[in-house]
Amino acid sequence: MENPDAADSLCGTTLEARVDERTTALRKANEKLQKEIAARHRLEREILEISEREQQRIGRDLHDDLGQRLVGISYLSHQLANALEASGAPEAKQAAKITALLNDALALTRSLARGLHPVAMKSGGLKAALADLAERTSGIFQVNCEFCDPIVEPGLPDSVATHLYRIAQEAVTNAVSHGKATEIRIELDSRPARTSLAVRDNGSGLPRLSPRRKGMGLRIMHYRADVISGSLVFSTPENGGTVVSCTVSANP
Repeated sequence: MENPDAADSLCGTTLEARVDERTTALRKANEKLQKEIAARHRLEREILEISEREQQRIGRDLHDDLGQRLVGISYLSHQLANALEASGAPEAKQAAKITALLNDALALTRSLARGLHPVAMKSGGLKAALADLAERTSGIFQVNCEFCDPIVEPGLPDSVATHLYRIAQEAVTNAVSHGKATEIRIELDSRPARTSLAVRDNGSGLPRLSPRRKGMGLRIMHYRADVISGSLVFSTPENGGTVVSCTVSANP
């Protein structure tokens, strides 16, 4: 006759073995998932870094090559306009118009170069870059875009500062292009433990989109926030408009 106690003991041992086996399998699956997530984050970071380096290269080329060529052509055009005017030639006005157009092209080239290579820590850092973004936005789009200047420059690595700038740049572009905003405020709050960026506008607010329908710009903003371990939040105040905020710790 079979011993009931022995049978119970065998069942218990078998159950424990199955639990241990299942636990081990779950642990291995979780470890694999964590490695895949870490690998994806590394890939996202590398893609953004490559993109940033390429934008900076294009910005330098615009400034150092095309910009300098336009400076030379503008100088020659100005000299020609003066000579034609001095001789009373009727072509003087046309030459002056050409000079003005060249100066406009030079200003646009410099603006594009600054937008592509904005955060130079040795020449004002993130504060100066955001102030320049506000000024250029006001001038190009004919809206009131202002920058709330913090008392101190955030002590952030260049890469983190650049990602914050790109987030602000995309938020401003969305406010003008999609939200049809006329008032935009860029805020930077730097404290010992963290730095917060906020872009506020009086536009039409955020559309309700499913994750699959989010635009490339919004997805890249999230990627950038993830890369710097930041918290990115989109909100719509009661009085309308949109607030895009990103907070990073002092040691991202």
